[in-house]
Amino acid sequence: MDSLSGIGEQLFSVLGNRFISLSGLSGTALSRGIDHYQKGDYEGAIREFRRAISLDPYSDNSLKAYDFIAQAYLKLKRPEDAKKAYKEAMRLFPQEDSLYLKLGNLYYDESDYQKAEAEYLRAVRINPSSENLYPLGQVYLSTKRYKEAEEVFQRILRYEPGNYGALYSLGKVYTEIGLFSEAIEKFKGAIEIKRDFAYVYYDLGAVYARMGEFDRAQEQVKILEGLNKELSIELKAYIYRIRRPAMEFVRTPFNMKKGPATPLSSLDPVFLNPDASKDFSIVFYFDKEMDRSSVENVFNWSISRTYDIHHGGLYNWGVPLPETEVNIYPIPKMVIYNSDARSATVYFTLKQNSTADGTIDPSHIVFRFYGKDTYGNTIDPAKDEYTGLSLIV
Repeated sequence: MDSLSGIGEQLFSVLGNRFISLSGLSGTALSRGIDHYQKGDYEGAIREFRRAISLDPYSDNSLKAYDFIAQAYLKLKRPEDAKKAYKEAMRLFPQEDSLYLKLGNLYYDESDYQKAEAEYLRAVRINPSSENLYPLGQVYLSTKRYKEAEEVFQRILRYEPGNYGALYSLGKVYTEIGLFSEAIEKFKGAIEIKRDFAYVYYDLGAVYARMGEFDRAQEQVKILEGLNKELSIELKAYIYRIRRPAMEFVRTPFNMKKGPATPLSSLDPVFLNPDASKDFSIVFYFDKEMDRSSVENVFNWSISRTYDIHHGGLYNWGVPLPETEVNIYPIPKMVIYNSDARSATVYFTLKQNSTADGTIDPSHIVFRFYGKDTYGNTIDPAKDEYTGLSLIV
C-alpha cells in the first residue's frame, strides 16, 4: 500500500512538473512573440503566439496571445484574420467578455453595426459593465436608435454618475432628437467632470450654433483653441456652414438718399426726354459664399415700395402719391454674381412718363433677396433687405 502511495505521489509530481514546465514554455513563447511584435516582425510574432497557445491553451498566456495575434493581423492589414483569432479564442474562453467587446470593436470600425451590436450584447450578458455598455450605446447612436441609446447611457449613469463619457453621449442623443436644452445640460455636466475633454466643447458649440446662439458658439471655439486647435478650426467651419447668410453692405451710383417727389430728371439727364428709360445697378455684398443659381435667379429678388415704418418710414412718408409718381418694375432686369467678391450686381430699370415730369421716392424703395448660400441656408430675415434710409435690415 505504501508502495502504491509512493508511486502516485511520484506520478502527480511528474505531471505537476510537466504542467509547470509547459506553462513556463508558454510564457517564454509569449515573451518572444511580444519582442517580435515590438520590432515590427508581425509574422514572427504570430508564430510565437501560436506556440504559446499550443503549449498551454487554457491559460492567461493563451488569452493574451490571442489578443496579440489579432493585433498583429491588424498591423498586417488583415482584419478578417484578426476576427478569426478572436473567434478561436472564444471557443477556449467562452465567458471572457473582453473578446466579444474587441471583436465588436472591429465590426464597429468597419461600420458593420449589426454584427458589432451582436458582439456587444454578448459581452453585456456576461458582464454588464460600463466598458461593455458604452460601445453598445454608440451602436444605437450611430444607427439612429436614440431611445435605446438613451436607455443604455442612463443605465451607465445610474451606476456611475461621474461617467463623463456617458454624459457626453447622452448629450449627443438629445442633440440628435432636438432637445437642445437637455443636451447642453449633459455637455456641461461632462465638462464639470473632465474640463480638458475637447470633443464636448465642440458639440456644445455646435448645439449653440444650431440654436442660433452664435456668440456662445464662438466662445467654445476660443476654448478649443487652447485644447485642440484642429477641433477649434472644425467648429469654426461648422458654425460658418450652418449660419444663415446676410447682406453686409451695399454700393451703388444710384442715389437712394433722395426723398419723396424726387424728379427722375434729377437722377439722370436722360429722363428729360418723355418715355425715356435707363438701367441702374446696386451691388450687394454678402458675408458668405452664395449659391450662384439662387442669386442670379431674378425671381429670388423683389423691388417694392416700403409699407413698413421699420424700413425708415412709409413710401412718400405716407402722403398720397402724386399723379406724376412712376412705378418701378418689381423684378430686376438681371443679376450677376461675383463669387470672389461674394457680391451680386442687381440691374433694374426706371422709365420716365410721357410728360417727362415723373417723380419717385428712392429712399423708400426696398430691395429684398430670398435666396440661399452654397450650403443651402436661406438668407437671414434680419438682414435680407435694403432701403436708402434704413440701409440693411
